[in-house]
Amino acid sequence: MNAEKEYFIHLLSCFLNGDTPRIADVDWNEIYKLAEIHNLCGIICQQIKYLPKENQPKEQLKSYFKQHLGFAIRLDEKRDSAKHLVDGFLNKNGIDHIFVKGVEIKSYYPVPELRTSGGIDV
Repeated sequence: MNAEKEYFIHLLSCFLNGDTPRIADVDWNEIYKLAEIHNLCGIICQQIKYLPKENQPKEQLKSYFKQHLGFAIRLDEKRDSAKHLVDGFLNKNGIDHIFVKGVEIKSYYPVPELRTSGGIDV
């Protein structure tokens, strides 16, 4: 495992555990690629803000991370709206149901809006 992969995992661990990330000399382009592949750019962006300015990605790459953060938040809002719509429909029609997986697990995340999931499982 290379330094970028280790640091990527470190940033995720810090996010989940509420820790401040350590400073590391890494290739932020590689971190970005990993974050994009795993749909975790929003979480990595959240952690970048805890680093000293000189240890953060350069402005253009930092902007890409921020864009993903915004997309993640907007997607979460859409997903929440859809969940409430489904919940209302099922309740209105007297259909017993529970929501499972990502849509419920997100409440355990430090920043629930950054929980990545693809759908609403009922």
